[in-house]
Amino acid sequence: MPTVKLTARTIPVLPPIEGQQTDYFDLSTKGLAIRVSPKGTRSWVLFYRAQTANGRKLRRLTLGRFPALSLADARAEARRHQSEVAKDGADPAADKKKQPQVVTVTDMARVYLDKHARVNKRSWRKDEAILEQDVLPVIGRLHPKEVERAHIETILDRVAARGATTQQNRVFEIVRGLFNWGTGLYVDVPPTFGMKKRVKEQPRERNLSNHEVRTIWHGLTVARRGLNGRAAIISEPVAIALKLLLVTGQRSSEVSQAAKAEFDLDGRTWTIPGDRAKNGRSHRVPLSNLAVGLVQRAVELSGHGPYLFPSPVRTKRGAAGACPIGNTAPNHALDKALAEASLYDVRPHDFREFVATGMMGLSIPEQHVGAVLNHARTSITAKHYARHAFEAEKRAALDMWADRLAEIVEE
Repeated sequence: MPTVKLTARTIPVLPPIEGQQTDYFDLSTKGLAIRVSPKGTRSWVLFYRAQTANGRKLRRLTLGRFPALSLADARAEARRHQSEVAKDGADPAADKKKQPQVVTVTDMARVYLDKHARVNKRSWRKDEAILEQDVLPVIGRLHPKEVERAHIETILDRVAARGATTQQNRVFEIVRGLFNWGTGLYVDVPPTFGMKKRVKEQPRERNLSNHEVRTIWHGLTVARRGLNGRAAIISEPVAIALKLLLVTGQRSSEVSQAAKAEFDLDGRTWTIPGDRAKNGRSHRVPLSNLAVGLVQRAVELSGHGPYLFPSPVRTKRGAAGACPIGNTAPNHALDKALAEASLYDVRPHDFREFVATGMMGLSIPEQHVGAVLNHARTSITAKHYARHAFEAEKRAALDMWADRLAEIVEE
């Protein structure tokens, strides 16, 4: 079979041969070939040798069709499989044959969540929720190969009909990710091929004022105690979680999903493990006296379970207390507290922006603010060589911020 220099221009014009399939091997990626059928269909295949009980055997793995799977993506996929074969003794072609039988999109989604999302995505629960709520009710009973672009448009129309504008993009991203993952396994060409996001998103600009933060802070206290004999609107633990966002500047999911073992109250530190941090790197958060007080109260309320904010009800993940509150619990609680205080259009992430802006207003250097917020370092030097964690600077910054926040909420 010929070995050629494959490019995006040459692949579409590779000649088919009547009566047989032709493999054109890539000059730059050993074992990768574009297979051209007599009718001109072009599919990516990878040849490799796997170790079996009877010695090394030549295997062929179909990766997907061109152009749905581009040259660059095919090369990356081939190299990933080759690395697994070389390092781990994997046999991806044999593993593919062992894949559970997929009859419907629901079946495919279950395999996707079990074998890919839960393993590779910290946000896999978001994928699961969107699939169950918006996707599977429309196409769940279809075979993956039966899904067409019109079905995807119907899914997005249903999301738009309930007034969720930018949520259409989130749903589309997850549907596209599901079918891209299934390409070569369950579909030849993903139904989302050639589709783009519907909504052009603009960066959110919501700068909270000191007055709004003061109102929210005291509103959380009122909301958890109840007013004039009424039942409390939100629980005290969730109110504490929202206050911790304002005190520490950390992400909502990092606070809501925190384990008690992450906190050293004697040393006044909170260590967020890398598998929960957005940038994948462990992050140490110095705790101010204000933060320590909030955490201590949360521990008192949490019972004997491992989580700082345990779920008070049974969920799919287990009995009450067996898992933390959901990622969206602070959002829902904040909505209730805002309505009680006649404030609107505030999200937990706005607290993080308020903290960053407030610290800059205290003349804290931007680099130290970024360290507090655990922003990913983008320069080569910072990513690979500069390991200084700014521990002393972060502690000074958070102590200064706690003092300023106390002034704001008591003004």
